[in-house]
Amino acid sequence: MERITRILQHLEPQMEDFDSKCNRRNGASVRKSLQLLKKECHALRREILEKSKTKDTVKHEEPVPPPVLEEPVPPEPVGSHPIPESEPAPVKKVKKKEKKEKKVKKEKKEVKKKRKRKNE
Repeated sequence: MERITRILQHLEPQMEDFDSKCNRRNGASVRKSLQLLKKECHALRREILEKSKTKDTVKHEEPVPPPVLEEPVPPEPVGSHPIPESEPAPVKKVKKKEKKEKKVKKEKKEVKKKRKRKNE
């Protein structure tokens, strides 16, 4: 635990430097310290696991019953014809091809109008 507190004490001024200057060098040193902190925390976890495995005394605890949860209240339907939850809301999908065809038709009409005006 002392190793972790030392890393945190070392990390604090580095974070202040990074917050004030916000350059790459300070960011790299902060990341390096955080990586070291991660490794130390992992080592501590392994130590705790080993200690708990080697313990000779085994506790027999009574099983804990699952928590009692309240039943969720269904939301009230909006409007006169609510859509059931099992069916998704109907959405008209316009394909790209259809959009392009509409655009081309519009452009052709405009060209015809321009030609008519020119000929008049």
